[in-house]
Amino acid sequence: MQDSNPYQQPSESTLLAGAATGLEPTLVVGEPQARPAAAGIQWLVDTGRLFSRHWGVLLLFGLLLIGVQALSIIPFLGIIAMFLPFFLIPGLFVMIGEAESRGTAAQFSDVFRPFSTHLGPLILLLLLLVLVMLGVMLVLGVVMFIGVGSMPSPEMLMNDLNNGRVGAQALLMLLGGLLGVALFILVGAAFMFAPALVVLGNLSAGAAVAASMRGVLRNILPFLVNGLVLMLGVLAISAVLGVVGYLLYSLSLPGVVLMVPAVIIGVALMLVLMPLAYVFQFAIFRDIYRRA
Repeated sequence: MQDSNPYQQPSESTLLAGAATGLEPTLVVGEPQARPAAAGIQWLVDTGRLFSRHWGVLLLFGLLLIGVQALSIIPFLGIIAMFLPFFLIPGLFVMIGEAESRGTAAQFSDVFRPFSTHLGPLILLLLLLVLVMLGVMLVLGVVMFIGVGSMPSPEMLMNDLNNGRVGAQALLMLLGGLLGVALFILVGAAFMFAPALVVLGNLSAGAAVAASMRGVLRNILPFLVNGLVLMLGVLAISAVLGVVGYLLYSLSLPGVVLMVPAVIIGVALMLVLMPLAYVFQFAIFRDIYRRA
């Protein structure tokens, strides 16, 4: 029997070799698969199931994220706190993947495992993200500089608009805005699953970015369906919160008293929604990349 080495770099033929976490593979990942449109709804169902199974450690993870956010107000620690979630999120994937694959309770200590197993590759991935973002900002800055530098006076611009004419400068600004949206979407797709692929797939930074991009581009339709369902859910929740806020306001209570439930609701939402968002990302990752 051939011995398997969990730390071996993936070959081009298999692309993703599997987890390298120091223990047995928790989630063996493979080439991203195209999922049907209905998967966009199934991801939400899976998210609810995962959260219900591991809600205790997930709330602890939420407290950890709130603590990290609190550190951001400290000048030097704020810079570190800004990038800490980049290392903690793949740890959450390890924690949930470990528990799901073994049928055991999730261990909160697993969140910190990537710091000892993949700190170097994650730092390289973070540096790559920073470089890409700087490149995007440079391109958009040049486009905006050209557009603003040649922009006519407000009176001339309004005259063109009133006469049904759109100047080349205004069109350039519009195209610059659309270019910015497109570039940020592509960057988001390239790095959405990259940290998890570095940790669970044992990929290099460049290979993880490429695999993340393929996973998103092959599943545009389920992402659109999922986005539509999420948008409707957000609108419904906003409507409920608006009614609750109106009822509280109609009681003519002092402002200080009204602030108490607002703060409680805000903290509770942060405590639940932040880890829930990353569990949702894990559910998508597992569905797209899990090797059968």
